[in-house]
Amino acid sequence: MSAQGHPRTLLVGALPIVAAHAGCVTDAPLQAPKSLNAQVCVERSLRRTHEPSSLPRALSEFSRSCVAGEQSACSSLGVMFELGLGTAADPTRAFQLYKGACAVKNIAGCSNLGIAYLQGIGVAPNVHRARELLEWSCKHEHPHACRELGSMHLVGEGVDVDATRAVSFYRLACKGGDAEGCYHVGALYEHGHPVREDIAQALAYYEQGCAQGEARACDGLARVDQRGDARRRSAPPPPALASEVACKAGDASQCASLGLAYFRGDGVPRDVARAVEHLQRACASGYDASCTLIVPMLQGSCAKGHGDACDELRKLNAPGVAPSP
Repeated sequence: MSAQGHPRTLLVGALPIVAAHAGCVTDAPLQAPKSLNAQVCVERSLRRTHEPSSLPRALSEFSRSCVAGEQSACSSLGVMFELGLGTAADPTRAFQLYKGACAVKNIAGCSNLGIAYLQGIGVAPNVHRARELLEWSCKHEHPHACRELGSMHLVGEGVDVDATRAVSFYRLACKGGDAEGCYHVGALYEHGHPVREDIAQALAYYEQGCAQGEARACDGLARVDQRGDARRRSAPPPPALASEVACKAGDASQCASLGLAYFRGDGVPRDVARAVEHLQRACASGYDASCTLIVPMLQGSCAKGHGDACDELRKLNAPGVAPSP
């Protein structure tokens, strides 16, 4: 959830972490987004990993573009007013900006408007209007909207409690690059409530969330590993040969899957060098999630004392992590 202390937060996180999000460049200058993916990245950066020195320029850029009629900029400007970034917090102004953006079907603007109605940001709470807006935004692939819907269905906020739908929405959020969505799916599978316990699924989702910078997912990954469950998986991956053939034929997703299989030792001998090779191939083929996964994945493994991961970090000239004693 974007608001600290929100009553629907499932577990308390430990330490803040900053990392590249799937498909996003977090250290790029904040500027008026031109597509939904760019807008999701910009607004996620504003809410989580922004560089304070960039805020005055962002405020100026978003204001200018919004006046010129660019509604994606209006929505992002609303985030700045909502959170008081580079300007005094003004929830009423934020609400009006979200409302204007949503009026012309800006997907992120409608997602923000839905959350405003849900949390009472600049307007009286209206859970039914919130649900309507979030469902429309999720249908149009906004990951934050899907995550909020998952939480609503998990606790029965304005809807019937429905664990199956909650997990479905969290999965959609995770698929769209929302690290918190990945964390929530992992937590549900780890604890077996309200879904059946599945450590393999928990581990997979925690890895995705951790690689995208969600500290709670990293905590969950370490917790599962400490319990000795890291190798207990409910179903093996496809045979390595089939994945190799598909990868060589240009299937970037199969290259990514094969890279993770080699990294974990799932169905194939663990081979970190081959894991990196396949993930780099997936990245070069346009599978952006692999680009942001390699270094954080190696750093986490190196921190646990795995020398092969530390060796690959050195080859990449990437900063390492001192192995745990």
